[in-house]
Amino acid sequence: MDKFIVIEGVKYEVDPNDETKPLLDDKGEKVLFVENKGGEKVDLSKFSLDELKKANPDVAKALLEAEQIKADKAKADAEKEEAERKAKADQGKWQELAEEETKKRKEAEAQSAKDKDILDKYKGTVNGILEETLKSIPEDKRGLIPSDYSSRKKLEYINSNAKTLGITIGGVKGGAIPPNEADINLDDESKAQKEYDDLLKKGSGRTPIENDQMLALAKKIKEIRLANANKK
Repeated sequence: MDKFIVIEGVKYEVDPNDETKPLLDDKGEKVLFVENKGGEKVDLSKFSLDELKKANPDVAKALLEAEQIKADKAKADAEKEEAERKAKADQGKWQELAEEETKKRKEAEAQSAKDKDILDKYKGTVNGILEETLKSIPEDKRGLIPSDYSSRKKLEYINSNAKTLGITIGGVKGGAIPPNEADINLDDESKAQKEYDDLLKKGSGRTPIENDQMLALAKKIKEIRLANANKK
């Protein structure tokens, strides 16, 4: 019979080295216990969260409780901030309140300016690569590229239809397509987490190499989190 340990009403796999503790994965998180009536070893990496919720009510309950805790915390934080603001206003601390609002506004404006600068540089890079790439395409075939596409999408189209357009990818001046603008502001942990999540979504379709990549990413995320924790 499979062994499990119950913590706050949720079943977790037992650590084979210490049966009084739950088994932890590469990210340092407790591994959920999944009922296995057939007696065969279940590879949890092949299941999506929806499948795990259907297979084990405890998983569904744990995820629901986690979402509720997150929502409750967000609500509590908002209520606390509003209460503090109201308390200061009631005490006549209008100047302090105004200074706090001014500080928040300036920080938001600074971040907005920084984001705009990064985005402008990104667009300039993409447009420069596209311009150089178009020079290598015969004029009579440039019309095949959809005119209503963005610069990035045009580069993706050119890469996918290089043979039809009469060019060889890799020999084009300008280099590869830059990362999507949605990813350019991600820190190291977020980038690693995104790569890990993208591989996780492939489920059983992953190759052995991709499985090794997932393991390396999990270790990297854990190391980054430990390093960040030590800085605090």
